[in-house]
Amino acid sequence: MPRRRPTSAPLILEPVIDYGPAHRRDTERELRPDPDYPNRDTLGAKARDPFNELEKKGTISHEQWAVGDRFRRDIERSGGTMARGGFDAVHAGFGSRVPDDATLWAATRVRQVWAALGVAHSPPIVAIVLHRATMGDYEREAGLAVRNGNGAPRLRAALDVLIDVYAEWQDYPDDGE
Repeated sequence: MPRRRPTSAPLILEPVIDYGPAHRRDTERELRPDPDYPNRDTLGAKARDPFNELEKKGTISHEQWAVGDRFRRDIERSGGTMARGGFDAVHAGFGSRVPDDATLWAATRVRQVWAALGVAHSPPIVAIVLHRATMGDYEREAGLAVRNGNGAPRLRAALDVLIDVYAEWQDYPDDGE
């Protein structure tokens, strides 16, 4: 008797962002002492953060880097990130744990930042700051001319919005660090 084919519809997956070989290039190889054998060294790879590289190159200012890093810490403190559908959305939730005051303050700041960023300014923040994509990867995904300097002004404008939002939070509790 022939085997019956399944009648259900094929599984459709959401598109996956292919960052290509750029992420493999963004590693530094270094010799480290092997913890198991003290007389040996092992070759290890340490990943570089493209957002930190932008500050080192002078593409963004130190103040812009600091506010992007603070937003990244607030996202992590408020429950982490979960991306759905590329650069479109990031969801922050508490899961099953009871949040403390610092977590609630961080979640409040995150919600206020997302409201201020809106649709226009959120893609570079999601891609570069949260997903740790390179500028070229963001430009490629956004449909901009790659390595033409089109992504940097968008990122700087979005980080300036973050600076304005976090300036309002100077008199409120920090994330506990």
